[in-house]
Amino acid sequence: MSSDDTATAPRLRVFAETVDDVRLCRPDVLGALRERGLQLVLADRCESHGPRAVIDAAREAGVSVALWPMLDDARGRWASSANATALARFARDRLDGLAAVGALPDELCLDLEPPLPRMRKALDTGVVLGERCTDISESLQDREGSLRESGFVEQTPQQFRR
Repeated sequence: MSSDDTATAPRLRVFAETVDDVRLCRPDVLGALRERGLQLVLADRCESHGPRAVIDAAREAGVSVALWPMLDDARGRWASSANATALARFARDRLDGLAAVGALPDELCLDLEPPLPRMRKALDTGVVLGERCTDISESLQDREGSLRESGFVEQTPQQFRR
């Protein structure tokens, strides 16, 4: 594998959407992630107190962290065409706050999903969602330069299809 391949090679990740911060900061949990070479993808809910404690503990343990911003459930939780502007604003504000204290994550992770209320309705009724997928990056374009300057890189699904 060339050095260029290494830079874009996908890493193995553990997505922590509902695990509490106290558990994520435990040395045995972080040690297990480090030993297996796993990146922690940390859900960052807008109503939370923030991800700094987990980012700091992971760094100290030698574990890479990606921040996974999420809105409250009423606004859809995950990134979608319905909440792209609000999610982009929340993510930028959170990254600015973390940058100010030297605690930026290694990556930013966006999970494109139908808004949570629509997903629940589809699961409850069995109705296919039928929502057209759109590219949230349009809502992030004005922030792209500052994300790249902060060391974040954009990864596309094609990079993971090797």
